[in-house]
Amino acid sequence: MERGLLYNCILASLFASILFLGIKYGLAPVAQAINPVAHLSTKYDYTDLYYSRFAQNAEVDTSIVLVNIAEADRAALAQGIVTICSERPAVLALDFVLRDFHQSPSDTALARALDSCSKVVMSHYIDRSQDGSHPFFGIHPSGHNLLSTDRQGIVREIMMKDELHGSQAFSQVIGQSYDDDVEPCAERVLINPHSTYRNFLYGELLGSTPVSEKHNLRGKIVMLGYAGSGWAAKSGLEDRHYFASELDITRVHPPKTEGVVIHAVALANLLSSNFIKQVPAWLSSLLAFFVLCVCNYYYFRHFKSWSISFFLRCRAFQLLVLIVLIVLAYLLLHWFGWKFDFLTLLVAPVISLDFASLYISLLKKLNKYIDLSHNYVIKKS
Repeated sequence: MERGLLYNCILASLFASILFLGIKYGLAPVAQAINPVAHLSTKYDYTDLYYSRFAQNAEVDTSIVLVNIAEADRAALAQGIVTICSERPAVLALDFVLRDFHQSPSDTALARALDSCSKVVMSHYIDRSQDGSHPFFGIHPSGHNLLSTDRQGIVREIMMKDELHGSQAFSQVIGQSYDDDVEPCAERVLINPHSTYRNFLYGELLGSTPVSEKHNLRGKIVMLGYAGSGWAAKSGLEDRHYFASELDITRVHPPKTEGVVIHAVALANLLSSNFIKQVPAWLSSLLAFFVLCVCNYYYFRHFKSWSISFFLRCRAFQLLVLIVLIVLAYLLLHWFGWKFDFLTLLVAPVISLDFASLYISLLKKLNKYIDLSHNYVIKKS
């Protein structure tokens, strides 16, 4: 009897998987095109909710200092960089491009200020060709400042290597300048968005309390970038993005997270080897298939007739399995940084009961033409 039960559990799970895949790849694209509600499920990831609620509880990374250049001109940049470099930071990283050379005293002062730093990392744009700072400001290591956004405009990953142009990411170049033992990453990595600007040391380039007076910069990574008129100010949206740690689920508010913050988070991930690990699709599918088998085992084990009490027990079991899967997915993300295909996992218990009933109906139909009287499910029903 037990062998027949397991045999039917596997067959019913295969039946449900094939039927679901047929619906998903056959009918879903048409349904999504004509149903605007279908687009809602693709806007967010379960990691967004997790990090938007818990990111601000992360510890402050004291090895990285973020500096807002605000509206500083090149003379002010030169003055601020000289002050910062006098503190002997390990690396000075510029999240902006000095594309033009104006042959002015301020440009000369800025070039000299950069020469006064022991290690400087610059950034460049990527289009059809690399577009970086003018050579007058020094030949320094440079990384691309491209932030990869998905279809919803949310930054969730970083392109660490641009094979087309032979370029590395800004954060990768900073990490290698700071620590020679930093290992190269895959071409694309999922950011572990555990931080906002509050989780780093931060301040202004100039003003009443410049960052050099606010923090000890010796031996630290100092990243200069544009954050509007001030950190957390509502103005200056030129370099702000939707990011999971500060994502507003309603998407009513404009993007909040500065580009330099996202580069800092990617850098912190790199130095601590703490990127999100995307679980292979086949493993998520295998786990979903196992969940289907568990659900079918429960249904077939207790099945006698489609009574109301049996139906309610099955629905309660479905709800229990859903809760267990949700908790498990969040725990694995929290403990190990593993990210599963969440929808694939949740679909399994949701469709299990209805597809199990279809499987039973199919067996009863086949029993009229083929003798299935010895089948475990036919005997139970």
